[in-house]
Amino acid sequence: MNIIENGDRNGFDIAAITSPADIRGLSLDGLYTLAAQLRAPLIEKLAAHGGHVGPNLGFLEATVALHYVFDTPHDKLVFDVSHQSYVHKMLTGRIKAFLDPADYNDVTGYTQPTESPYDLFAVGHTSTSVALAAGLAKARDLKGGHEHVVAVIGDGSLSGGEAFEGLDYGATLGSNFIVVVNDNQMSIAPNHGGIYANLKLLRDTNGTAECNMFRAMGYDYMYVEYGNDLRALVKAFRKVRACERPTVVHINTMKGEGLPVAEQNKEKFHFSAPFDPKTGVPLHPDNEESYIDIFGRVRDILRRRMGHERRDSSRVLRRTHDHRHTRNQVPRSDERRGVSVDARLGHRPARKAGRGPHALR
Repeated sequence: MNIIENGDRNGFDIAAITSPADIRGLSLDGLYTLAAQLRAPLIEKLAAHGGHVGPNLGFLEATVALHYVFDTPHDKLVFDVSHQSYVHKMLTGRIKAFLDPADYNDVTGYTQPTESPYDLFAVGHTSTSVALAAGLAKARDLKGGHEHVVAVIGDGSLSGGEAFEGLDYGATLGSNFIVVVNDNQMSIAPNHGGIYANLKLLRDTNGTAECNMFRAMGYDYMYVEYGNDLRALVKAFRKVRACERPTVVHINTMKGEGLPVAEQNKEKFHFSAPFDPKTGVPLHPDNEESYIDIFGRVRDILRRRMGHERRDSSRVLRRTHDHRHTRNQVPRSDERRGVSVDARLGHRPARKAGRGPHALR
């Protein structure tokens, strides 16, 4: 069944969603209303319960568009890390865990096959989705299947070695294989590395730059400048659904979209304990040291200790060098007496052959 209008000004009864099929009958305008309906309880749960704030708010529209365009679970959707899968869970029969505080703990923060057939892998580590999806696509091709396979990966995960291996192999498939690159210019913190200059170039040129790492690897390429706009996303996903070659869809998104404190403090609100959604202030201030504080303190101690060890090592080397240099110097008194260095140090000159009682005959 399709999602039903409940007759009030809010538009839809999102509690009625049991599967993505329930939203596929909506118009594009209806999708915008749905996105707003999903964002409100998502923020409410994140603020009260804690979780991955920025990744889920930033990928909300893309998740709605993917489930709207593709026939999941027949079509396969693989999330990288899967910390951005909360909206995916809301659309796949688990929305009660985002509406009722009593049920907040009924789902995990990552995809989990024991929860739903829509979750293909138990994931929690970065840079894995492209390789996993490439394996699914290869298996489909060997069996003569026709389902679509979509990998979702963030720009922060692209620098991982397994992501490169997956992209390298995926480009050789020669069949429909879609990689959605969610580019929010962040990992947990800002990105660093050579590939990010090319991603910036692609953003700055609206995807038209000749220097394109994805095309260089053999992919078709499509850029979506407004990656939080449902109309643009649906159009792009519909187009690549018909592609018969490996294709990258590069979407430029806002991490923390729709929550000002998360948009303005992207690193802080990558993940957060319960907080006030208006101010961002933690609801339960913790006076104890966090793991980050402890690691920082240990790091500083080790740095000081290593600094002392380096200085002590330098002193030992200098003393050793000075001692050896002094031993090899001949005192002036010995020079005047004609005493050789070898004699002073107790070294006997080598016996000359042919002389003495032990000479070889």
